[in-house]
Amino acid sequence: MSLSERIYKYEISKIMYKIMPKHFKLTIIVFILFETSCVHYISNYHGNMLSGTFKKVSMKKAIRDIIFFPTNGERFRLSELKDKKAVVLIMRDRGCPTSGKYGPHLARLETQYSKLGIQFIYIYVGQLDSLSHGKKDLKEFNFKAPYVIDIKQTIVNAVSAQTASEVLILTPNNRKLIYRGPLNDQNHLLNSVSTVKNNSVSSILDAIISGKKLSSKGVPAPECIIVRPAIKRKLFYKDVAPIISRKCSVCHNPSGSGFINYVTYEDIVKRSAIFNYVIENNLMPPWYVDPNTGPWQDDLSLTSTEKAMLLKWIDDGYPKTKRKFKPLWKKKARKAKTIDNYTIRLPEKVEIPAEGLNKYKHFIIPTYFREDKWIDNIEFFLKPKIIHHIILFIMDNSFPYHKDLSLINIRDYAAHSLGVVLSASPNRQNLLNRKNNNKNIGYRLIKKSKMVLEIHYESIGQKIVDDYTHVKINFHKKKPKYKIITHTLKTKNINIAPNKFNYRINMSYKLKKTRYFLGIFPHMHLRGKASSLYITSPDGHKKKVFGIDPYLANFQRYYELKSPVKIMKGSILECINWFDNSISNPTNPAPGKHATWGKFLENEMSECYIKFLTLSDSNEQSSIPQLIKDSK
Repeated sequence: MSLSERIYKYEISKIMYKIMPKHFKLTIIVFILFETSCVHYISNYHGNMLSGTFKKVSMKKAIRDIIFFPTNGERFRLSELKDKKAVVLIMRDRGCPTSGKYGPHLARLETQYSKLGIQFIYIYVGQLDSLSHGKKDLKEFNFKAPYVIDIKQTIVNAVSAQTASEVLILTPNNRKLIYRGPLNDQNHLLNSVSTVKNNSVSSILDAIISGKKLSSKGVPAPECIIVRPAIKRKLFYKDVAPIISRKCSVCHNPSGSGFINYVTYEDIVKRSAIFNYVIENNLMPPWYVDPNTGPWQDDLSLTSTEKAMLLKWIDDGYPKTKRKFKPLWKKKARKAKTIDNYTIRLPEKVEIPAEGLNKYKHFIIPTYFREDKWIDNIEFFLKPKIIHHIILFIMDNSFPYHKDLSLINIRDYAAHSLGVVLSASPNRQNLLNRKNNNKNIGYRLIKKSKMVLEIHYESIGQKIVDDYTHVKINFHKKKPKYKIITHTLKTKNINIAPNKFNYRINMSYKLKKTRYFLGIFPHMHLRGKASSLYITSPDGHKKKVFGIDPYLANFQRYYELKSPVKIMKGSILECINWFDNSISNPTNPAPGKHATWGKFLENEMSECYIKFLTLSDSNEQSSIPQLIKDSK
């Protein structure tokens, strides 16, 4: 029986009780049956303040630095709101009657207090068609503050939210909770009152604005409990192994880049502490893409159910069955060479010392094809651990030969570029093979063209010689319908002052022809913080198509859509990169100093490689378009 049906019967039973004679026993029986059934359901599903259903949360515990991806604005972090007097987190759910009743009141509060230095943030926690219902909720009440649809319950778990009517108030400096509870005592699940006796949130905000000292206060909000996945006891071979195989072992294997292997049951159990920590705190798998964008190929993120299953298995003591199961990872056998294969190998061995090196190496690889070729698939086979990233540039036959490529920046030669095969970054990514599912897509390789390999090496504590790295190319047998071109948005005009923790560089340009957006590769160094890509159509509609926060240099990768998106001629593409040059950035190589452009990690870069599809018969090629740049 649904909740609405039970509520309806409960209300009917109260009416019957009033109109029937008091001595009529049937009325009493009916009322008791209905009331018991409904109240039992409500108290179990929605929580009862007196029953102890609510999980006790320490009000002294600081909230971690949450990253928000609102549907109506740019990404931001909780730590970036230090100039605010307080932050108010409001849980929302259209399926909860109380949450809906508070909509107009919240909109008025937001208008009133946002002008006084209070930051409102709405968190949509409903799990039923959450994306659609969240957008309707935002539009219906015309909320102006950031509105986040928490599909994977990342924020819900971070703040230990319990109900869809809960409000949390915290201090932005140390992110400690001041208040957790209902908005006020007016609206309830089954009834509402005309007079508010306890205007909790407004009273606390007034006290904060007036500078009064407040003690932490936690009051249950006994309505519409946020439903989390109900996970029963899980077995390794049946439930857990498939998740780890898809999301963990692809990197954490002997041939991968992860320094820890997760190949067997024992691999996980003996490292249970770190495994539990990275899963519970959303550090692994390394997928920090805005959930409002996509869908993306090779999405490594855990769903809320998958995460709950892993944590349940850990809590149960890592149960294992005697039944045999396949290993979590198995090295794939390589197919024999065919006439359509072309392999690029390093012309020389590269020695990487044990420490103190971040080294760029460039190799020019001439081709001797007598006719144009169309690349179908490119596979990178990399020496594990030591390669930060590798990029393959396809250059036309007029590209000049340089004796010392270390003295040039290959990206400056856009006029000669036919394509950029975006960086295979092995540091936390083992799925290096970029295979087109659509056989009508390819890279054009003009006869007698040249290829340039750019490899960024880094030391890992022991001397290693790279004589293994190579690239295998497969060609189309026939000319495909579409070709891939890459536009690079970049700037060398970088001058980030010390202690700038949210420095932003905007790079944008207008499309001269209609194309299909395929994917993006943002590139920054150790001060890189976040990146976003917006598309503004000719009619002025602005849409976010990609976002990542945090951006981590050691986890950089190319992100490709499952289905290309058509971008009309005249649209403006805007790539925004954020940087943190403050001492609070643990990877900052030179705190207290200006950060300027440079190829090595102690310097900075701001680039966005954007892949498009265009007709193979067109004369368009990869380029660096004229930028409209803004930074602050």
